[in-house]
Amino acid sequence: MSNTSETRTFDEIVSTSLDLYMKTLTDNIFKETPAMFELKRKGCYQAASGGIQIIEPLMYGTNSTVKSYERYETLDLTPQEGITAALYPWAQVGGSVIIDGLSEFQNAGRGQLINLVGSKLRQLEMSFQEKFAGFIFAAGKYNASQTSKDPAGLLALVSETPDSYDVGAIDTSANTWWRNKAKGNGGSTFTWFDSSSAAATGPVAMAQLFNYCSKGTGGTPDIILVSEKLFESYESYLAVKKALDVPMDQEAAAYGFQNLKFRGATMYWDEQYASANVSDPASTCGAIMLNSRFLRLRYASNKNFVRTPWITPQNQDARSCLILWYGNMTVSNRRKHGVFVDSNITDIS
Repeated sequence: MSNTSETRTFDEIVSTSLDLYMKTLTDNIFKETPAMFELKRKGCYQAASGGIQIIEPLMYGTNSTVKSYERYETLDLTPQEGITAALYPWAQVGGSVIIDGLSEFQNAGRGQLINLVGSKLRQLEMSFQEKFAGFIFAAGKYNASQTSKDPAGLLALVSETPDSYDVGAIDTSANTWWRNKAKGNGGSTFTWFDSSSAAATGPVAMAQLFNYCSKGTGGTPDIILVSEKLFESYESYLAVKKALDVPMDQEAAAYGFQNLKFRGATMYWDEQYASANVSDPASTCGAIMLNSRFLRLRYASNKNFVRTPWITPQNQDARSCLILWYGNMTVSNRRKHGVFVDSNITDIS
């Protein structure tokens, strides 16, 4: 009888604690880094319907039927080209919670069990946070042919050499409209202080990239992720210009993310920042400008950090369950994003 009672206690208390914690786990993952925080806050974290791949509809042309007219004048019914889709594979991320028999025995009371599960969950949460923070700035599985198992990241989606990455299974070399924007230093290291004869080149180049990403419909970048070096350089530039009193994003600051403003966009230093030419973010300036209207972190609605049933292996005195996530990062209008680097890369305007 006591064994049945202990089993019921474990199943009810531990499983209920885990299930109640799942939303907290998800929330905490998105509060760990500026990139994850902004993706969630801007509404970029969205469910995707099931299927072989994640389908992102794209708009890369204009509709020639739009015109002014009077009264009974007929409108153009010509079928329009210019709408296609990018295809992104599903990526899978998982972790496990394992409780051995002795730990379960030693923590048999209700409160002790809850504390035991809590410590296991905090450990799991930190591991998920670390992994997702790294995924954001890597290349990952940006089309189905990639051997990487990781979700796609900004190294591919917003690349310094966009033709090298056929994001969403679209041939970027043959479809130049699918290239993100890029801005390099033209062979001369950027400066961050005005001289007697010239303005600082860094802020000017940032403005140029911002303008590149703003061309056409769809708005301007609203998220800027930068290396530590660029954040410090831009902050120094603002101090000299006596412009540090520009209001920062107070909500982000309340979560512990110090930020600056650039043309209305919120700029963050992200510790995980990386790009092809920024291996040391403390010594090299780099920035990624994003338009949240065209960036998504998609997840499967039934695999959004969900728990599997507890399993006890036949040959092990322990119980385990898995926490699973299916999804991928996607873009639907790549040219509305851009990358800036203090390196001599080819500009894409």
